[in-house]
Amino acid sequence: MTANPVARTAHGKVEGEWNEGVARFRGVPFADRIDGPGRFQPVRPPRRWTDVRKAQTWAPMTPQVADASVVRDGAYHRFLFGAFYDTPMSEDGLFLNVWTPSPERGARRPVMVWLHGGGFATGTPTRPREEPSRLSARGDVVVVAPNHRLGAFGYLYRDLPGDRFVTPNLGMLDVIAALEWVAENIEAFGGDPNAVTVFGESGGAMKTATLLSMPRARGLFHRGICQAGVFAKGFRFAPLTRAVADEASVSLMTRLGVGDDLAALAALPREALIEAQQNADGGPMAWRPVVDGDILPVDPAEALVEGTDLAVPMIVGCAAHEADFIFHGAPRTRDQLVEMFGQDGGRLFDAYAGRRPQAAAEDVAEAVLSDSAFGMPTVRFAEHRAAAGHRTYVYQIGWTRPDNPSARATHGAENPFVFDRLETTAYSRGVAAAEPLAKTMQAAWIAFARTGDPNAAALPSWPPYVSPDRPMMIFDVASRVANDPKRAEREAWRSIIGKHA
Repeated sequence: MTANPVARTAHGKVEGEWNEGVARFRGVPFADRIDGPGRFQPVRPPRRWTDVRKAQTWAPMTPQVADASVVRDGAYHRFLFGAFYDTPMSEDGLFLNVWTPSPERGARRPVMVWLHGGGFATGTPTRPREEPSRLSARGDVVVVAPNHRLGAFGYLYRDLPGDRFVTPNLGMLDVIAALEWVAENIEAFGGDPNAVTVFGESGGAMKTATLLSMPRARGLFHRGICQAGVFAKGFRFAPLTRAVADEASVSLMTRLGVGDDLAALAALPREALIEAQQNADGGPMAWRPVVDGDILPVDPAEALVEGTDLAVPMIVGCAAHEADFIFHGAPRTRDQLVEMFGQDGGRLFDAYAGRRPQAAAEDVAEAVLSDSAFGMPTVRFAEHRAAAGHRTYVYQIGWTRPDNPSARATHGAENPFVFDRLETTAYSRGVAAAEPLAKTMQAAWIAFARTGDPNAAALPSWPPYVSPDRPMMIFDVASRVANDPKRAEREAWRSIIGKHA
């Protein structure tokens, strides 16, 4: 019987386990406790240990509110995303999981750091549909999945007189600490610290996009993949200003009855902090990065416009029907769009309907809503990066389950394909037509992690996004490249961008 794999980190040895042909290390600490004196404070290095530490339990969730999408419609969520691992919440520290074909120094394999979804308020380092053993084995890559602070635990912002200052963007600083751990330790797991790709979905994609504008992240990663989550000027998702972040934090502290007493806030039971956040306005995006002028000097969308974001190769994209999940259960009519966007909503509906003369009204509205949240921000993100000379590849996933036409590619649809975990969700389980797409997407992500170019044998040629062609990879049963497939929609949005952020 093969002995369990062991790796030596800078803080002590860890013992993992073999799983599907790779060495898996679960629950490796990359920072010290984040409760008590560590709550609302920047990360500190983990304490050293002398014995071999067992790394065979999933990295825990950091404290967080219940996922609103699960609460709203648990059956629909399970259909799309499958189950969760049964992991506890913990402020005992910050942990990560590592997968590697073998923990041998000198192997110098590409490294892929996965940032989970859930906005900036919920989520866990991994779940069955994102278990990377197959990705690691087939790509001969090392995969790392860290947790990090969420919600008010990670994004509280108060700037008070004297030294009563809460460091902003703690959740993002946790991500940077994980990347620093990778730089220091990943060679012990067979990885190359000079070939790091950060990739994430939804909130994880937004975290990846935020890193592009954080000076402390420079040099810690070399490629990025944003799956349904970027920042673009004029659209709904953006970091907070200091004033808005301070207002949200004052409101939370008032609800908790602690006034401006940061010590009292830090001493509260975590359950009290979670409960106070649970029904606050804003959902999973109520707490998010703050443009504080230091840790995050500028809004990432402004950095894009100015061409000052980190010039690393990127893949960015989203699903064809993002609104099926994001706006699940909402009525979809022309009138609804007018309510949301004013008369511009009616103009958008009419423009989209002109491209879809046979479509039902709800499908036209769904297309507008999908583009408002992710489709057009992705295009604008790519436009600005291309203008700055930053190599960027754009995709859309359009796969629909053939025996259930209502099961279309929606928010997060990439994950069971990228990780080749088709069996973990009812959306993708048991359909032979899904298997080629899993191989295609996984091959593209692996090629990109190796070279910064996603072109692989399983794909048609995928050029970077540049005008006037604006090529976009359409991932489907038969994947193809389409030039400027959203031209009419892009032109419809051009005149109203900036009004509906």
